[in-house]
Amino acid sequence: MKFITALLAAFWAAVLLAPFARPSAAPAATHWVGSWAASQQIPEPRNALPAAVFRDATLRQIVPLSLGGHVLRVHLSNAFGTAPLHIAAAHIARAIAPGSSAIDAATDTALTFGGRLDVVIPEGTEYVSDPVRFAAADDSSLAISLYLDDAPQGETSHPGSRATSYLAHGDVVSSPDLPRATTFDHWFQIAEVDVKAPRDAAAVVILGDSIADGHASTTNGNDRWSDDLARRIRAAGLELGVLNHGIGGNRLLQDGLGPNALARFDRDVLAQSGVRYLIVHEGINDIGTFDPQGKLSRGAHEALVQAVEGALEQIIVRAHAAGIAVYGGTLTPFVGSSYYRPKPISEADREAINRWIRQPGHFDAVIDFDAVMRDPARPDRLRPSLDSGDHLHPSPAGYRAMADAVPLSLLVSRPPALVMRITQTTAIASATPFAMICQSSAPASFGRNLTARRRATAPVVRYRGTLRAAARGSRISDRNAAERAARRQLRSALVSASSSAWRAGELASALSTSRARAGLSSPSR
Repeated sequence: MKFITALLAAFWAAVLLAPFARPSAAPAATHWVGSWAASQQIPEPRNALPAAVFRDATLRQIVPLSLGGHVLRVHLSNAFGTAPLHIAAAHIARAIAPGSSAIDAATDTALTFGGRLDVVIPEGTEYVSDPVRFAAADDSSLAISLYLDDAPQGETSHPGSRATSYLAHGDVVSSPDLPRATTFDHWFQIAEVDVKAPRDAAAVVILGDSIADGHASTTNGNDRWSDDLARRIRAAGLELGVLNHGIGGNRLLQDGLGPNALARFDRDVLAQSGVRYLIVHEGINDIGTFDPQGKLSRGAHEALVQAVEGALEQIIVRAHAAGIAVYGGTLTPFVGSSYYRPKPISEADREAINRWIRQPGHFDAVIDFDAVMRDPARPDRLRPSLDSGDHLHPSPAGYRAMADAVPLSLLVSRPPALVMRITQTTAIASATPFAMICQSSAPASFGRNLTARRRATAPVVRYRGTLRAAARGSRISDRNAAERAARRQLRSALVSASSSAWRAGELASALSTSRARAGLSSPSR
């Protein structure tokens, strides 16, 4: 009888772990991580180009890469097009310098899409190029040259590029320079650049408005606060891409200049390659456009505050569901702004929202931009030394101060939402061995077909708690040591509790496979 029970136990263990079986349990050495990105929108008329300009034209656009690599891919976008878009040719090359159309001709490289040199992008979508070998350094500038034989029907753009783009007629994607090109400071039809990076590399997305987008920063200067943060990250030796998803005039609650933040969340956050962290700094435009005359009731303003807080809560919930850590940036002051001329009641709205942001239990951490940027003498206004002069947007010095306000420790800890949830599964009777299952990576059919009882065990609870404590650590060495200790404790507890059909090596293999399926790198040994 004992033999039959052990045999059944081994059989059910194999069945339960079958969905996680791999030819090799080792995680992939590299994965895709976003190095540059821009939010897509319909350009307002003053930022759009006449359709005829795009016909038989080469569009060369310069983008700053926050993370280097040796294999790249480029996302082209027709997100707001009303008809399929034909890109007849697409090339990348190293840009000689920001603010110049010149490229290093020796690096000129054609992009392909499914092996083809051209691509038709359906309306409302984007296409990702095939991977291409291309040596790109951190903090380098990449030139993306697109040849369009016909104009897009419905432009997809990022108006606030803070970078000069170049348009010349004819197919000149490989030309070393475009000296007679038409110039403008907008990006069109490009969405993201990814690099192949080590498994522990990741991306941080900045979701915001014109302050994130770098209004009043230097054109071609790459001195938005996201650029300054990327430079701090590189100086610290961290492998993180910084993806700026700010849109000038953007709001949480309503469309306007670009889709509202909740509407664009899936595309601008969840779909970004390698995203692990999210910094949210949005809500000023909701306040500023709500009651410019200051005539609405206190109750109306309280409803606005609650709606903004509810939208921020939705962002947190949706990010956590995807295993992304979310950090809230307090709203910076804007009294004196000529854009909104906020009244005292609007300033009260900002202070109320900031109290909610700072309150524990919402964001995983708070980045107090307000405390850094406000004038100590008049806290409803920007500090004069950090003000661009419009009393709403920071100057380049202000953007550096915002970047310096981000604790880099937030970008090295593993987000609590990514910590594995490991459960005990009892498949048959009490003799069944423990099956370690990473719930976040299990196929849906696995959950539907599992009829056995599930309950947490003391060893697993201790392991989960140790991992969470490790995730909060700021030192990688301490975190890895804690993880190793936790794994040893779990292995010992489970081996002693399980039947003879399971060996310690099998348990360790199951744990390693579960970690790999969850996207967690193996701890150092």
